[in-house]
Amino acid sequence: MYIEHRLCSNNKKNRVKQASQHPLTAGTRNIRNGMRMQRLFIQEHMSKMKGAIVVNTDRCKGCQLCVVACPQDVIALAQKKVNVHGYPYVEPANADKCVGCASCAIVCPDGCITVYRKKMEE
Repeated sequence: MYIEHRLCSNNKKNRVKQASQHPLTAGTRNIRNGMRMQRLFIQEHMSKMKGAIVVNTDRCKGCQLCVVACPQDVIALAQKKVNVHGYPYVEPANADKCVGCASCAIVCPDGCITVYRKKMEE
């Protein structure tokens, strides 16, 4: 529970401490740290995996949620190409960089992306 405190101008240390304990500020910091930790996890553990993605272009609407979610920038919107429904679709632009994290498949609202993983031999 957050308790409001009066801040005095001569009490700078308490002001900083109380501001860092504010629930909105602390939550934002935790989200940022969580994203950073997720990227570190992907770089450490998923770098031993080789991934391949398959996009069902007929179902894709080109919302680009997968493009934003991909930490390796593997997926890009196809330039000057549309599917049978008239939507631009996504395609693997840098397929060699895919680590198989499946972030793109998780956020895809239409379920157009399938991710395959293969463990790399060291």
